[in-house]
Amino acid sequence: DGEVYCIDARFYGNVSRFINHHCEPNLVPVRVFMSHQDLRFPRIAFFSTRLIEAGEQLGFDYGERFWAIKGKLFSCRCGSPKCRHSSAALAQRQEAQEDGLPDTSSAAAADPL
Repeated sequence: DGEVYCIDARFYGNVSRFINHHCEPNLVPVRVFMSHQDLRFPRIAFFSTRLIEAGEQLGFDYGERFWAIKGKLFSCRCGSPKCRHSSAALAQRQEAQEDGLPDTSSAAAADPL
C-alpha cells in the first residue's frame, strides 16, 4: 500500500525491539489492529515465514531505506551466504560500479528509495 513505518523503541517498546536484521529473514512484520480499525495507528506483529528451529535466532529484513542511512555507520553481520549489506557485499558492489558494471544485487532491486 506504499505506507512506510519506522519503529522507534527509544522511549517505548517491548521485547521485539531486540529482533535483529537478517538478509534471509524468518519473520515478516505485518500491520495489525487491536480494539480499533483506525489505519493511522497500526501495531506491528511478526509472523514466521517458515519453520523456525529451536535455538535459531529470529530476524526480519530492516529494508533498503534503513541500510541506505545506517549502512554508512556499520555493516550487516547476519552471516547469511546471501547477505546484501555485509562489508564484503558492499565492497563487491562498489568494485562493480567502479568497473562500470550495472548493480545486479538483490539489494538494488528490492526497495527503491
